Amino acid sequence: MGIFERTGGMVVDHGFCRGVFLLFYCLNILLVLCFLWELIFKEFRSFLETFENAKMPKRLYDCFFIQLFIGMVDYVIDY
Repeated sequence: MGIFERTGGMVVDHGFCRGVFLLFYCLNILLVLCFLWELIFKEFRSFLETFENAKMPKRLYDCFFIQLFIGMVDYVIDY
C-alpha cells in the first residue's frame, strides 16, 4: 500500500494531510506575526512621534534610540 492506508473504506494519503496541516499551521503563524508586527509598529510609531514633538536635541535623540535598540536586541536574545 505504500503511503496510502485503507481505513474504513477511505484511502488516506497521510503525506498530503500532513502537508495541508503544515500549510495552514504556517499561514496561521504568519497571520499572528503580521498582526503583532502591525500592533508593535503602530505603538512604536506613536512612541517616535512623542519624541519628535518633544524636540529633543539631535545628539540626545541618537544616543537614546541606540540604547533603546540595544536593549530590545538584548531582550530578544535572552529568550
